[in-house]
Amino acid sequence: MNIDDSPGSGQTGQIASGRLREASRHFGFSIFFGLFKPLGKQFGKHLPRWSLRHAKRSLICMLALSVLALLVFAWVSARDALLASARTQIASDLVMHSQRLGKAAPNAIQGNPAAFRQLEQSRQAINNELEILLSGGEWQGRSIFAADDRLGAQIEAVRKTWSKSDKTAAQILAMEKELTGFRTTLKTLNTINPVLLELSEQIASLLAQYGSSPREVAAAGQLVMLTQRLGKSANEFMTPEGINQDTAFMLGKDANTFRDIITGFTEGSAVLRLPPISNPDARGRLGELQSVFEKYRRELSGILSNLGKFISAKEAERAVFQENEPLRERLFALQESYRGLEQEGDWTHWAVGGFATLSLLFALALAWLLLHESRLEAAEAQARRELAEQQQRKAMQEEEAARRSEEHTSELQSRLHLVC
Repeated sequence: MNIDDSPGSGQTGQIASGRLREASRHFGFSIFFGLFKPLGKQFGKHLPRWSLRHAKRSLICMLALSVLALLVFAWVSARDALLASARTQIASDLVMHSQRLGKAAPNAIQGNPAAFRQLEQSRQAINNELEILLSGGEWQGRSIFAADDRLGAQIEAVRKTWSKSDKTAAQILAMEKELTGFRTTLKTLNTINPVLLELSEQIASLLAQYGSSPREVAAAGQLVMLTQRLGKSANEFMTPEGINQDTAFMLGKDANTFRDIITGFTEGSAVLRLPPISNPDARGRLGELQSVFEKYRRELSGILSNLGKFISAKEAERAVFQENEPLRERLFALQESYRGLEQEGDWTHWAVGGFATLSLLFALALAWLLLHESRLEAAEAQARRELAEQQQRKAMQEEEAARRSEEHTSELQSRLHLVC
């Protein structure tokens, strides 16, 4: 008998197909844990052998959860990075405003209106930004959280240093009207002074030309000298160290002497031993000089009457200058602290890295599992093809055997018929 006709030959394909189906049905987490040796060996002993479909579904769920966790922690990490960047920007802004305030204070003392705007803006910005860093709040559309204990103590130290400059800056701002008026008055004095000088020189020239006494000529020369000294003293008020009692005293003394000489030339003065000027030209110039000087004297009295306020403002400006450097150093230290935190990052960076690695491992495991599934399906298909071929050969063999049997029976019947 042909080996293909044996009963076991029909069962060969069935056995192969059955083995493949059994492998697929009981293919389990031992495959998955095979990727993560030696952990797979340890846990594989205690887990049931799950089906391939169950393992694939579990891997897909774990991959989805790890990707979701990755996205959540990535969002948290990005939010924390933006927060750290915003805090560093605020600290940098504080340094800039401290420098701006230190430059604006001297200009504000000189009555510069733009300097008052800069001084006010920087003062408000420093107060607001220190409060935001310490207690939290909104800054340029971003939410800033309150500082922790370590940074809170550092910010409090900055605020303590800033409080002195804050008070002195407020003191300067409170005298804005007087200081801007002071600047305008000084400009007026500097405008009038050349007129006084020209008239004084004309009077001195006329007195010398018409043969006046030496004392009269000397007094006229003194008017010229006083005019020059008044202009110099007024210009000293525009310098950083010019606002002081000595300068004010010299201004007042020179103005009084100038007035006494004009009175002596006009009405005569026994004290100065000056007779009234009789020359018509000189007397006419003297009348003009007296009129211009009265205007000059009114403007000057406005400065001298508010001298105490100007000196207080100057002392406040010096205090701002003295405190500006310690404040700037503390702000630089605060800025470096925030930069260090920004560069260090926090635990969310590690979480993002961990879940990214886990997602990659789950994706590789799923790809490996799908590859094995496709191989199993290919092997099972091959087994089914072999089984179909075996069944086809068996059917052909049975058909051939039946045909031969039929021919043999026909031949026997023919022989029997001939015998009969």
